[in-house]
Amino acid sequence: MLSAGGYEVYVFISDRFALDGGSMFGAVPKTLWGKEVASDTLNRMQLCCRMLVLKGHGRLVLVDLGCGRKWSAKDYDIYKIEHTTTAQLHEVFADATDVILTHLHFDHAGGAVYAGADGMPHLSFPGAVHHIQERNFRHAQTPSVREKASYLRANLEPLSRAKLNLISGPAELLPGLRVFEANGHTHGQQWVLVGEGRGALAFPSDMLPSAHHIHLPYITAFDLSVEQTIEEKRKFLEHALEHEWTVVFYHDIQTPAAKIRRDNYGRFRLGAAVEIPQYYV
Repeated sequence: MLSAGGYEVYVFISDRFALDGGSMFGAVPKTLWGKEVASDTLNRMQLCCRMLVLKGHGRLVLVDLGCGRKWSAKDYDIYKIEHTTTAQLHEVFADATDVILTHLHFDHAGGAVYAGADGMPHLSFPGAVHHIQERNFRHAQTPSVREKASYLRANLEPLSRAKLNLISGPAELLPGLRVFEANGHTHGQQWVLVGEGRGALAFPSDMLPSAHHIHLPYITAFDLSVEQTIEEKRKFLEHALEHEWTVVFYHDIQTPAAKIRRDNYGRFRLGAAVEIPQYYV
């Protein structure tokens, strides 16, 4: 068992899907990222949605909720979406007390809402408090053309009826559980820190979507501000290195979590892998 901040720590992969490899690495050419990441004939790389599950202090906390299942056959084909269980999230985590959404892009918030037998959208966790940065919640209502395909009405409208805790900047949500804002990827994204000091566990969301993105120039094409993401990532990695945090990678299909190190040239690199127990249904 892994613990941090008074919580038992688990991960749960809700979905696997694929996105264009070039989009995931921005200006970095495939001649570089292709050396360590496989892609299919359509240039898509395999990703996952690795939720963080925390049990402690009388709470069951879920961090991000995957893609959900409200997709057309065409979308399933485009994104190669595969679900890891026949049970939906509201069935697996019926006792969830808190949901932390790092941001409301479809691959992080899709599981917050499901289509019921009546064909209507329902909140997956109507009794849980949903912790979201207010800036992201407001931005998601009127996204730019560039982000419109990432913020889906099917998720946003039902979420407005949830028990919302809209946060402004850094905050301690629960004992041993804090969030911090990072705006390079999208307005009002937040990342999560469980525990503090040496041995804490960090969930950077799309500031650091995979272990392949540790090198500072490796930034996705989805980020609104490349320079801001690089600076936010640099500061995050400095803290992760100094305090020996375990960093959880939401989208990495192969590496759930790891420490951070520097190489002989002072560059950030992937350190020792950390095993986190899988939450079993």
